[in-house]
Amino acid sequence: MTPTKPRRSSFAVAFWLLPASPRAAIAALYRFCRVIDDEIDEIDATDKDGGRARLALIAAWRQAILALDRDATPNPAQPMPGMAEILALKPFIIAYGWPRQNLLDLLDGMAFDVTFFDQGGIFCEQDLHNYCQAVAIGIGELVLRCLGFAPPPPNLASYLGRAMQLTNILRDIDEDAARGRVYLPQEIWHQYGAAPPAPAGLLSHPSLPQVKAALAARAQQDFRQSLALLATHQAESPTRTARRGLRFVWLLAWLYRDILARVSQPKRGLALYWSLRKLFWLGRSLMIGLI
Repeated sequence: MTPTKPRRSSFAVAFWLLPASPRAAIAALYRFCRVIDDEIDEIDATDKDGGRARLALIAAWRQAILALDRDATPNPAQPMPGMAEILALKPFIIAYGWPRQNLLDLLDGMAFDVTFFDQGGIFCEQDLHNYCQAVAIGIGELVLRCLGFAPPPPNLASYLGRAMQLTNILRDIDEDAARGRVYLPQEIWHQYGAAPPAPAGLLSHPSLPQVKAALAARAQQDFRQSLALLATHQAESPTRTARRGLRFVWLLAWLYRDILARVSQPKRGLALYWSLRKLFWLGRSLMIGLI
C-alpha cells in the first residue's frame, strides 16, 4: 500500500488546480507511484517465490533511478514494467532539483513492506514512523518543490504526509488484512490491554474500534498542524503566484481530512453530502490567490 496513491476522484479534483508545469511533474510522480505499487500487488504474495520476485523488481527500479542520478539511461537486460515511468521523472528531477534519495526511500519502504510482513513481523511505533517517512513524507517533499514554495513551510510535508498515510491505513484496513498486512502499531493495542491480532482475526477483534479511533485522532492532529502551517505560509506569501501554489495543497488536505472523517465514522446514505463537500472545498480553494 503506497500512500502516494490517493483515490483517483480525490486526487483529480485537486490536480486540475495546478499550473501546467507542476501539474506535469506531479502527474509523472503519481504515475510512477501507482505503476510500481500495482506491479508489486500483481505478484502473487502466496507464491513461495513471490517475495523474491517483488524484491527483484524493486531492486531493478532502484538501479534505474541510480542510473538517472549518473545521467545515464537505464538499460535492463529485458524490458521491465515501471521503467518508462522512471524515465519520465528525469526532466522534473532536473527542473525541480528533486533529490533521488526520496525516490530510493520510497522503494526501501516498499521492500520493507514485503520482507517485514512476509516474515510475520508485527508493526511497532518506530516501524510506522519509518514507513511514513519513506513512502509518504519524502514524496510530499518532492511535490512541494514543484509548487513554488521558497522555501516550503517547515514540517508541512511531515505533518500532511503522515496524516494522509494514516488515513490510507484506516481506509484500507480490510484490503491490507486480506493481504496479510496490519499497520496498526502494537503499542496502541497494548494501551487497550490487547495483543496485536493476526491479520485473519483483525476485523473481528473487539479492540479494533478503539485502536482505529486512536490512530484517527493522531491523523486529525496532523491535519490541524498542516492547515495551521498553510494558513501562516499563505499570509506570509508576498506574491499572487506563490499564494496560488497553495491551492493544490489546501484542497488535497481538506479532501483527505473528509476521507478520514468518512472512514472513522462511516454512515450510510451520505454520498450526496460528501459530494457537496467536495464542491465546497473546491470553491473555497479557488479563492486562494485571488484575494
